[in-house]
Amino acid sequence: MDSTMKYVRKNYEKNYVQTYLNSNKNKFCTLILLILIRTIICVLFMYIMSGCEKIENPDESTINVLPEGWYHFEKQNEFSCILADENIVLAGGTEGLFKKNKEENGFSIMLNNKRKYEMVRSIMKDSRGLWWIGHQDGISIMIENEVVHITMLNDKKIGQVTSFMEDKDGNIYCGTYNGAWRIGPGMVNSIKNSIKTGINSDNYTKAGDIKLITTADGLLHDMVNVMFCDSRGFLWFGSYTAKGGGITNIKNDRIKTFDILSGLLQNYITSITEDGDGKVWVGSGVYTSGGANVFSYTGKEYILSGALKLEDGLAGDKVRHIYFDVYGNGWFCSEYDGIAIFNREERRIYLLTDKNGLSDNEVKDICPDTEGNLWLACRRGITYIPAEWLQKELAGFNEVLD
Repeated sequence: MDSTMKYVRKNYEKNYVQTYLNSNKNKFCTLILLILIRTIICVLFMYIMSGCEKIENPDESTINVLPEGWYHFEKQNEFSCILADENIVLAGGTEGLFKKNKEENGFSIMLNNKRKYEMVRSIMKDSRGLWWIGHQDGISIMIENEVVHITMLNDKKIGQVTSFMEDKDGNIYCGTYNGAWRIGPGMVNSIKNSIKTGINSDNYTKAGDIKLITTADGLLHDMVNVMFCDSRGFLWFGSYTAKGGGITNIKNDRIKTFDILSGLLQNYITSITEDGDGKVWVGSGVYTSGGANVFSYTGKEYILSGALKLEDGLAGDKVRHIYFDVYGNGWFCSEYDGIAIFNREERRIYLLTDKNGLSDNEVKDICPDTEGNLWLACRRGITYIPAEWLQKELAGFNEVLD
């Protein structure tokens, strides 16, 4: 009897242990399976949120095939400004200043005293052949591969430079968060000579030839985001603020301002340019509000004469940048939705997005090179559009108007 009970008990314990092990084994397998499923879901979610694009390969397009002759560069980087001449292309953004020589296939980063330029917001080449680069540490000026860095003017720190402008008298203006620095021709020539001689300073002072223009001089706001000198010599200053934002228009002693109360679509000004008919266009917007205002000249002053909005065919509410091509078409770049191209009758003729050629839907700057090709600075990368494509697709829309 005792032996029988021992046998039964032994088998019971053996079966119990086996059942326990099997049960925990099933629980362990179930846990592993749940972890795997969760990991797969997370990976799929991140893939979808990234726009189904492999960011690790910066030159891979979001579309299957780019239009003929188009190229993308540096898609892993953000770009805010770009400028080209007959020899080089300079592009700047959050990650620094990049340069491409005409014979080279790609861009290479340029260094500022062995470190990257930070937050490059504006690039301009003036009538003297000087390249002006605006970044968070002030101004860098380049000519013939020689560079001078300026961090102070009149013993004041410059800080982040947002924009540049040259007026009809050869004065250079540097937009900042504290106003616009006006550097006179004498000082510009002095800086140019210092670059050539190698005697440089990071603080230039000259009474009467350097002035910081602020609200005390008629600006709506000290935060100067964009500037433009039109063909008639009027100076345009745009601020990017809710309170005190808008446009200040100056010529000689005449000052006129425009804001949302006087008809602007928004006080946040993003771009200013002039079309072939002498009308000045102002891009504006914040988030999902804004558009493009147009100003006409009466023979004595500018008046607000019209606007383009989303319902008129813009790609998005906010206009990030405006550019007019050699055929008279206006390129209205949005914050999120690509570029709407309008002919001179203000009829939309083309829509460019990351689905049919752009490296990103947010285009912040456009410039032509000497051969008629276009270079676009985008939130992700640089888009190159050849002159042949532009002629084929956009040349004929304004012929009947000429």
